[in-house]
Amino acid sequence: MVEVSVRKRLTRVESRAQTRERLLEAAFSIFARDGVEAASIEEIAEAAGYSRGAFYSNFNSKDELLLLLLDRKLEQSKKNIAAILAGDLSTRQIIERIREYYVHLASDGEHCTFMLGVQLYSLQ
Repeated sequence: MVEVSVRKRLTRVESRAQTRERLLEAAFSIFARDGVEAASIEEIAEAAGYSRGAFYSNFNSKDELLLLLLDRKLEQSKKNIAAILAGDLSTRQIIERIREYYVHLASDGEHCTFMLGVQLYSLQ
């Protein structure tokens, strides 16, 4: 007997959320690789597998997308630090865990080049 895999059709809301996520992921990678200034909306859309129109149906501009990415990075950092602070640790242990967290971030080349690209972009 052959088993047929049935894929659930996404709702309009799910499809839009998936498109938005793919655009954000593509933008992060392209911003990290090429810098924010050099990245084009067309390149971001193409890397995500969508058209320029799909980009503009989700974001008003490259800057809006960039701000959302930065907000997400900040929120994730806040959650990570809050989790460290919520533990039953001594002050010394907390400082050590926070240091380890930032050392880990510094070893993530894509994160570092993204953040450097954002800093350079903000200077223009």
